[in-house]
Amino acid sequence: MKNISILLPFGNHSISLSSTITILDIAQRSGCALTYQIVGGKNKQPVQMGAFKVTPDTTIREVKQTDLIIISPIVFSDNQAILDENKALIEWVIHQYRQGSEVISLCTGAYILAATGLLNAKEASSHVSAIPDLQKRYPAVIWRKEKIITDQEGLMTSGGALSSLNVLIYWLLKYYDKSTIMRIAKGLQIDYPRESQKPFYIFSNQKNHADELILQIQEYLEHHQEEAVNFDELAHKYHISRRSLNRRFKNATGESLRTYQQRVLIEKAKEYLEEKPITIQELAYTLGYVDVNSFRNLFHKITGTLPHEYQRRFVAK
Repeated sequence: MKNISILLPFGNHSISLSSTITILDIAQRSGCALTYQIVGGKNKQPVQMGAFKVTPDTTIREVKQTDLIIISPIVFSDNQAILDENKALIEWVIHQYRQGSEVISLCTGAYILAATGLLNAKEASSHVSAIPDLQKRYPAVIWRKEKIITDQEGLMTSGGALSSLNVLIYWLLKYYDKSTIMRIAKGLQIDYPRESQKPFYIFSNQKNHADELILQIQEYLEHHQEEAVNFDELAHKYHISRRSLNRRFKNATGESLRTYQQRVLIEKAKEYLEEKPITIQELAYTLGYVDVNSFRNLFHKITGTLPHEYQRRFVAK
């Protein structure tokens, strides 16, 4: 019998809670020997979660031992204030882990798990939008934004939003009948196993910096995304040496000029694929690629999927 604690941190987000309970409830009714309870941090007062309220079954003070902790996502806005409010809960997670409990963080629940220090020198994932902030706050963690699931020494993290449900199926498969768990996954239409959240990346343009020159160059690259931009000419246009341009661009955006240009191009390719019927050859030519295979390989490198697969999944119907 596995005892599971679904943890509701202060500042929690409702996005994964109902689905988590649904999966565990179906597993329980399908013969899996498990129990679960919703655990609050300070008390059993109802917690507002979007349009509905959830009343914890118990609190961290009352749970002395548990086999698995599932950390619900938090709203990542005023993150430091949220983390400060969850100090007791963070200490409880550390204590339970040292007693032998496994831990899963769903989506931005990774903030709580990373704050324990248990993830230091280990791989972890979260919602792709949260990764830059997580990298700054917890540089000792090896953040892998492309991964749907990481699992090291009983510490499991998941990708963003509903893709986090994959990690619950992953954990259930460790301990229960495979055919039963896969039937649950298929019944709920959970795309398992899925290894990457790359196809769901939304290009954020990396403009959260103060280098005005680099901001201008980013704008230029985005407005000339279907042209073969020569970087030497680009440097000359903005009165800067090519070496200085490379260094400043990397420092400001975290990526090289070439990589940034490629990501801008692929973002445009994704728009074409989503908005209208187009062959991959037509798409490659439209974006300035004569070699269709080179374009296909670049698309796969950045998105983790091939153009026709992306088109089939996201094309507007």
